[in-house]
Amino acid sequence: MTLRPKAVILFTRVPLPGKTKTRLYPFLTEEQCAALHEAFIKDVYNEIKNFDGDIFLSYTPKNKAGILKNMVNDTACFVPQKGDNLGERMNFAINSVLEKYQACVLIGSDVPLISIGDINEAFNILGSKDVVISPTLDGGYYLIGMKSPCDSIFNISYGTDTVFARTEDVVKQSGKSYGVGRTLFDIDEKDDLLKLVDYLQCDLQHGLSHTRKALKDMEIYKA
Repeated sequence: MTLRPKAVILFTRVPLPGKTKTRLYPFLTEEQCAALHEAFIKDVYNEIKNFDGDIFLSYTPKNKAGILKNMVNDTACFVPQKGDNLGERMNFAINSVLEKYQACVLIGSDVPLISIGDINEAFNILGSKDVVISPTLDGGYYLIGMKSPCDSIFNISYGTDTVFARTEDVVKQSGKSYGVGRTLFDIDEKDDLLKLVDYLQCDLQHGLSHTRKALKDMEIYKA
C-alpha cells in the first residue's frame, strides 16, 4: 500500500460544560469553560485548515462528534479516541494514522497560540529526525510527531511537570533521533488565561477571533 505523505491530528475533548477546562473553575463558570474551549478549537482549526496534508480530529466522548462537526469544517476526518488513559489514547490516534501516512503530528487544543508555522516546522524536523516534540512552559508538550509507531513514548505518567523531560528520556532510550519545536504555553489554570489575555491585548495583529470574542463576552478582555 502506498502511504500518503502527512497528516495532522487535532486531539481534543468535546467542549461540554463541567467536562472541560475544569481547572479554570471557579474563576470561570462551567459554561464559560466550555465556551472558551470551543473558541480554542475553532481558532486552532482555522490556523491549520490550510495545512498541506490531511486533518484528523481525535475526540472524546465518542457519541458527541456532531458537536465538533457543527464547530469546524466537517470535511476533516473525525475519529473517536480509544484507550484507558491519555497516553493510550494519543498512541492509538497516532498509530491509526501512521497505518496510512508517512508521518503525522498530533497537537492539543489548549495552546491557542500555535501557528501553521509550528506545524510546518515539526514536519521539517521529521525530514531528518524520527520524532519531534514541542514543549509547553509547564513541563508538558503540545505537539508530538513521528514517522513510525513508538508505543513506549506514551507509556509514562501524565499531568506532571516532567512530561516533556520524561518523554525525551524514553525517546533517547528507544534509540530514535528527535528534534524540539518552539516552546509555547497552554491554558490550564487562571494564571495561564490571564497571561493569554495580556498577550492578546498587547498583540492586536494576532488572530484568534473566536478566543477574543469569548473572552470579551466573559468581560475579562478589552481591546
